[in-house]
Amino acid sequence: NIKILKEEDIAFSPKLDPVLYNHRDWWIGFKIFLEYPKKFYNDAFSPQKNEYYDDNGEELFWDNTVSAPDPDNAPNVLAGYVGGDRVNGFGFTPRDIKKSVEDLMEQHFGMREGSLNTDSYLVEDWRTKPFIKGFLAGPLSEENYEDNGSVIVNLKPTLILAGDSYPIG
Repeated sequence: NIKILKEEDIAFSPKLDPVLYNHRDWWIGFKIFLEYPKKFYNDAFSPQKNEYYDDNGEELFWDNTVSAPDPDNAPNVLAGYVGGDRVNGFGFTPRDIKKSVEDLMEQHFGMREGSLNTDSYLVEDWRTKPFIKGFLAGPLSEENYEDNGSVIVNLKPTLILAGDSYPIG
């Protein structure tokens, strides 16, 4: 990913021109899955700022049951991710992250404090993975955007091989 290029984890000869990647950056973040006996959440929502994206980060939580092979008989699984500066304050252990997410859900849905406490959860904290440098690439500033949302990059004819992948479920 771009962070690997910026940190020169791979040595290229000849060296890559930074114009190829300096207009973008990577946010750190985590993904979480929590199973509950009853659904208390919406199909998709952003509890911290009620908007899923801004210049400081991104967050989105959703009903993961809708993508199950048999949604009517699937367990109630809440999935979500948080990235950028929005991860601040969530902690670094899976249990701390889970507790912070549950506290956030209780506030967002007006639930009694401590009413959520599942032992069935999975946290994928990309901040702790040595080969994952971030979860989302985006332009560093608004000046790198065109009116249609495209990223502006002026390059001479160049072949660029790039890609990212991460399992969503």
